[in-house]
Amino acid sequence: MPNVDAWLATPTGRTTSTQRIGSVAPSIPSRGTLTTHLLAQPQKQRRQVDSSEAVLEEEKMVKVEGSQFFGGNKEKEEFFDPVAEAEAGIATFVPDTTSDAVDTILPKATTYDRFMDRDAFLDIDVAALAQSLQVQINAALYEGAEIPADASSQQYTYVSSALEWTTPLSRKGDGGLSPLQELEAALEFYRRLDVAVVSGTRVSDSTFVLRWTISLAWPIFWEPRVLITGTSEVTVNERKQITRQVDSLDDTDLTASIARQVFPRFWDVYHIGMTPSTEVMPKLSVKTSPLAPYKVYDIPPQLVLQPTMKDLGTREDNNAGLIPNHGFSCVVKTMGPQKQRYVPTSPTEVQIRPGSDGNVNLKWTIPLGVEFLTNPSLLLPQPDQETPENIDPDAKYVLQPRRQVATVPYAGGPQDVAIASIRKRFFEQIVKDGLQPKLDESGRPLFFFWQNSVKTCFTEEGLGMAVYEYRPDIAKANEVGIELQVSDEPKPTLRS
Repeated sequence: MPNVDAWLATPTGRTTSTQRIGSVAPSIPSRGTLTTHLLAQPQKQRRQVDSSEAVLEEEKMVKVEGSQFFGGNKEKEEFFDPVAEAEAGIATFVPDTTSDAVDTILPKATTYDRFMDRDAFLDIDVAALAQSLQVQINAALYEGAEIPADASSQQYTYVSSALEWTTPLSRKGDGGLSPLQELEAALEFYRRLDVAVVSGTRVSDSTFVLRWTISLAWPIFWEPRVLITGTSEVTVNERKQITRQVDSLDDTDLTASIARQVFPRFWDVYHIGMTPSTEVMPKLSVKTSPLAPYKVYDIPPQLVLQPTMKDLGTREDNNAGLIPNHGFSCVVKTMGPQKQRYVPTSPTEVQIRPGSDGNVNLKWTIPLGVEFLTNPSLLLPQPDQETPENIDPDAKYVLQPRRQVATVPYAGGPQDVAIASIRKRFFEQIVKDGLQPKLDESGRPLFFFWQNSVKTCFTEEGLGMAVYEYRPDIAKANEVGIELQVSDEPKPTLRS
């Protein structure tokens, strides 16, 4: 994996370096630098707080104190759901009705083993390499994330000498560290650093391409989240040793990409203190006419959460504007001494499609928090008792391939009456300008809606909370979008 710290060592941050790593003797600090050297050792990060039953019992005895104010009660009013807060972080169970044993219980939620997904990892060898590196990355970055003893025989390692590593990011010191050592050294600088291996494929018997996402909390007082995405071409020998690695970035202008994410976004400042800084889905701008009323983006492949359901309501119900209960896999504990740290992501995408039974089908697409994505197994959301069965509730994790989309700004919600006319004019403009809309199996264009005002909040257990920000209509904060044809995809026939 590339070093995400050392780009600061060069003014441009875009220096491409190729170097063979030989045996490097550890430096011995002098007496005068010993204290500084010891203090500079990187400290591994802690995972998010685990709300165990013991912790919950402890918190029941903690009084929430406020200030006396014009005769008000000394004990602060609790503007939150105490039941939801108490259940945060606790696994949910349902009775096993298929068993004769009345007291038998089964876990309600199932898990998604992402390294077993062949849409994400081409075959068992690709998955084994990716999982081995993910385990080692986690061990380098997180406290308690040690490599299991039974995994040592399956572990892929970097050669101890003569590793050929080409990366668009400059490296720390003399460049004698391996990619894993570079990541660990980066903890000296960044407030948070998370790296997830997202997918992988095979080039030859010994060469693989792994896709990754890096999330950084930049070390300034508002701690903006910076996402960097790219790939690594890895060559492995017969002893499961990585002998060569070539890194590539999706956005080659790294300095501009980081600057866009570090600079305070207006609505983050406007809603300061509401949530931590957001991981915004990477999207690369595609050059269009300066007079075009829309923007075109190239979106790298990503693993997403997709809740789906039938919409049996009306436009006035605005079911598409709210993430359904069966899309959540946990509850975020937001108060008390053991409150959980969480990472927001944005935007939430909504698709409204006609169903074969005459009903409308809703599908939400939610980008995952990178720290959550570092887990080999992801908790799958399940319908709760309030979810009616006749809406066919479902939620799954899906690897989205590379996408190209066009969007126009919009002030309202996904089920507004005005959306139909906007889509029609948008489609006509796209075709007039020579762009190729992507069509479904029925020949219909694929429209979607980006809710930029929605922040989906992830803990290590999954999606636990959604925050809906207020933004005035004049801001046109949301976007109506249409999928465009990617060059290597087949083109269905346009429906008349």
